[in-house]
Amino acid sequence: MYVHFLFVAACAFCVMTGFFYRITSWLLFFSFSYWYLLDSTRYLNHLYFTALVAFLLACIPAHRAVSFDAKRNPKIKSETIPQWCLWILQIQIGIVYFYAGFAKLNPDWMKGEPIRSWLSDSDDYPLIGSWLYSESAVMFFGHGGTLFDLLVVPAILWNRTRVFGLLPALFFNVSNKTMFDIGIFPVLMMGATLMLLPPDWPRKLGLLFFPKTEIRTFRDQAVTNHAATDYRILYCLPQLSVPLPISPLALSEMLLEQ
Repeated sequence: MYVHFLFVAACAFCVMTGFFYRITSWLLFFSFSYWYLLDSTRYLNHLYFTALVAFLLACIPAHRAVSFDAKRNPKIKSETIPQWCLWILQIQIGIVYFYAGFAKLNPDWMKGEPIRSWLSDSDDYPLIGSWLYSESAVMFFGHGGTLFDLLVVPAILWNRTRVFGLLPALFFNVSNKTMFDIGIFPVLMMGATLMLLPPDWPRKLGLLFFPKTEIRTFRDQAVTNHAATDYRILYCLPQLSVPLPISPLALSEMLLEQ
């Protein structure tokens, strides 16, 4: 498996740099999904999300601007991509956040479990260690985490509340990474959450280092592709519908206990 993981890492690097992107993106999806499906004892929904993102990257033209492919073949170079490429990624990220909050609407989580047990293992942190063991910390991370998951996506998408979504997102993911052992998810989501920002933010950030760079604006040109729309709907429907029977059942159990 060491060779396999080296191959996955090499494909990921090629996708990141846009090196033979069309080939390596599919190789990344299949090689990562193969390992994910092979080791059923280490199932994590975080890894499932990673496989879905790899699949979406293989379907969109994310190699047409700053990439080795665009340098090697100027004919594919473009400063724009179809809007659906960004929307499909934003929808996928939104589904992850929303259902993470929806799944927390269950009796155990509302009573502070298992967050209470998790925080009890973190009471040795400097300055805040004693507070993490308190009930107020349990309610803060438990109920606050639920509200965060349910509201962070619309908060970041709306310009007036964007900063109130980004700061909690940074705190949420950093605290998850430092306090809880949940693998790659916090780092993955810190990067994925940036997809919710306006698409020109990297170029505006570049002005800090290259102030003479010209940023051109483009008028949206809506072109209806019914076949592509149908495929996108077919992809999104299972992502939206599969988790639905689980959380309402947990919610009904919680209400019956009241």
